[in-house]
Amino acid sequence: MATLGIVGVEIDKKIAAMASDLRDPFGILVAARAAGAGVEVPLNAGDVIRTLNGQPMTTLERLRSTLKALPRGTPVALQIQRDQKLLFPGVHTRPAVKKAEN
Repeated sequence: MATLGIVGVEIDKKIAAMASDLRDPFGILVAARAAGAGVEVPLNAGDVIRTLNGQPMTTLERLRSTLKALPRGTPVALQIQRDQKLLFPGVHTRPAVKKAEN
């Protein structure tokens, strides 16, 4: 299963009302990087994940299920909002584990 190595918070109406700089009232707010994630993803606390591979990320469950469907080592295109700017970092999920040869 692919992961981004973050602790995320779903943006609901209450959070959207408190965050006046959001472009749209949806996304996943990056609260922190997960300890020991083992994945290098250019996400910082405060970033908002808007889309993953062109699909709007409106809930944490949608983010998890989209990532779960990706094989390890898959390239992923993110659209994030950082400091009122849209960024489009491309990342790879954790590489596939190679099986030891006998």
